[in-house]
Amino acid sequence: MKDRLNRDDIVYQIYLSARNNSSQHKLKEAINNAIKSDNQKLSEPLWISYNSEIVPSSEMPELSIVDYLLWSLQRYILKGQKRFFNALEDKYDLIIDLYYFDNEVELRYR
Repeated sequence: MKDRLNRDDIVYQIYLSARNNSSQHKLKEAINNAIKSDNQKLSEPLWISYNSEIVPSSEMPELSIVDYLLWSLQRYILKGQKRFFNALEDKYDLIIDLYYFDNEVELRYR
């Protein structure tokens, strides 16, 4: 969510697909940490409004698609297995590596 919650004139709706260890507390903590980190770079902090919810995939099947895209990217990065990533490569628009500290690397597709 880095640099994505950048407007204080709207209310963000943030959803997380339900899993065995999903918790509303962890989701809110991650969102608040992202907002705090982004605000540290600004001369005047933004007051970001959001609603967050953990939902079963049966209610929002589109989250399964996002989850699969992230899983294929994770498998490529952590295990070097390109098969799933290569099959979906044209579906990614932007990938930002947040852990590359020398320079922020953005991989753009299309």
